[in-house]
Amino acid sequence: MFAELMVKEPIEKIIADWDFFEDKVLPKFSTFKPMGQNIYGIRRRVISGGQVNDPRKGNISRHFEIGPKGVSEWRHEALNLHLTTSGTPHRVSHNFGYWHVNDKDEIYLPVPGTGADGVGYFLVIMGFPRENETDR
Repeated sequence: MFAELMVKEPIEKIIADWDFFEDKVLPKFSTFKPMGQNIYGIRRRVISGGQVNDPRKGNISRHFEIGPKGVSEWRHEALNLHLTTSGTPHRVSHNFGYWHVNDKDEIYLPVPGTGADGVGYFLVIMGFPRENETDR
């Protein structure tokens, strides 16, 4: 569907983060736990003031998807569930720096903490790719 996607960062910067030339990258999801028909990722994040912040990557609130009307943007916010359907090219700001496509639906849910520091959990739930399905 999308023959060419442009990335602003030099290839040398991106290649260190991810071997996106591999067709199947699920084994690299070492921080995801397979359970039943899904894989789960749980991250500690500072979730406050309509933002989600990663201690190493900074603000990761912005999320982009390419759909029939072109590129759209939405923001990760506390307790705001978002579904990225399978086959949708998407990108989270400061997360690897490139677009990717899952063959399974992906759900994002930022859950704020109860303390004053705003530290909570960011949940990512995705169907477990089978046989020829990938995250690429």
